[in-house]
Amino acid sequence: MIGLKDFFPANSQEEWSERLKKDLKADNLDLLDRYDPIEEIGYKCYGHSELGAQNSGSPGELPLTRGIRTSSNEWRNVSHINVNNDIKANEQALDALMKGADMICFTLTKESDLSKLLKDIQLEYIHIAFIPSSVDQFKQIKKDIVNNNPLNTSLWLDLASNEDGWELMTKEDILNPSGTQSNLFLVDGFMLRETGASTIQEILFALLTGHEYLIRLMKKGLTIDEASACIHFRNGIGSNYFIEIAKTRALKELWAKVVRSYHPEHFCSNTCSISAFTGNVNKSVKDPYTNLLRQTTEAMSAILGGIDNICVEPYDSCTSNQSVLAKRMGLNIPLILKEESYFNFVTDPMGGSYSLEDLTWTLAVKSWSLFALLDKEGGIYDPNVASELRNLVQNTREKRIQQIKNGEKILIGINKFINPQEETNQFYPATKYFEMNTLILERDLIEI
Repeated sequence: MIGLKDFFPANSQEEWSERLKKDLKADNLDLLDRYDPIEEIGYKCYGHSELGAQNSGSPGELPLTRGIRTSSNEWRNVSHINVNNDIKANEQALDALMKGADMICFTLTKESDLSKLLKDIQLEYIHIAFIPSSVDQFKQIKKDIVNNNPLNTSLWLDLASNEDGWELMTKEDILNPSGTQSNLFLVDGFMLRETGASTIQEILFALLTGHEYLIRLMKKGLTIDEASACIHFRNGIGSNYFIEIAKTRALKELWAKVVRSYHPEHFCSNTCSISAFTGNVNKSVKDPYTNLLRQTTEAMSAILGGIDNICVEPYDSCTSNQSVLAKRMGLNIPLILKEESYFNFVTDPMGGSYSLEDLTWTLAVKSWSLFALLDKEGGIYDPNVASELRNLVQNTREKRIQQIKNGEKILIGINKFINPQEETNQFYPATKYFEMNTLILERDLIEI
């Protein structure tokens, strides 16, 4: 041991507070108290062990707030491709793999031809996830591709709003013959985030949906260990840096709490597999280069939280005029964070930060209380629960819009320091998820 405490003696909470006041030239520390009107939580920007800070243990140990990895913070760099033409999508995938992607996510159409889509892609070296368009397509891909490549392929079927889809599947459709279980079912917090949801609402949705998936899978004869291995979480990433870090950590802790209640045999069943995707809520095509800063900090927060896969979507992905620069930077940002900033070297680098541990705890407590209430009322497939969740999200959506309109929140290029150079690119019209329109502030503020 090198005896760090001998060189750096600990300060008391009073000494620490006095030093903060001196540095900030303030009589008190009230200016370091924060209230987030979107999340409806208060928190401090500093912490100390004497303030009763939470302790989330060590990486690889329960409650798994700090994840299961103990030697590194590795992640996959994802290129997401919407498949409209199989041959073109294959070319895009091969190009992305040559430029630094090590995972491809295909969102499929009903007519997708997998032989054309996967031509020259060597599945033994990279990971591929398919987002199927139907249960029938799910079954076909599971049989032809996933069963033969269980370690390197995943299916992300979203059944959050399609309860009938469960009736079309059997235990044999779900389990892999090899015994190595793949992720097959998607808990899509990312898409809920795209409708304007808060961090806490995203965690709530993830817990409600993931728990319902566990119940459905166990009813089909799967063990809790097999059921847990089937589920994959896709998170959205917002621009609230520390809250986004805390969100991933809180989700890990709460999901482990859900799974532990069913007494899994294997410790690894307590952890959750998470992909993080940057979204479009706060993006601009009228001042496009401001997005690069947003995407970088968003990717940083997801990686520091301990995700497994990161997808920095091109900032113009929801437009008809997508640029080569936006696509290339989407791949390069995670590469720079790994190869030049070494974010992959340190396991849970934010662990031990008193203020972040308390923020994680605050998010976890509020999310769990809402989950316990709505799960008891019937879960995500109950119409009243779904309606209640939609009302919560719609209220948050309106708050986000009003913050921008009133100037309470500044988004460069959107409501402050408007780009003097005219840009002609436009976002696509809103789509729906969970019966709610997606939100892009730059686009939707013009329409209001």
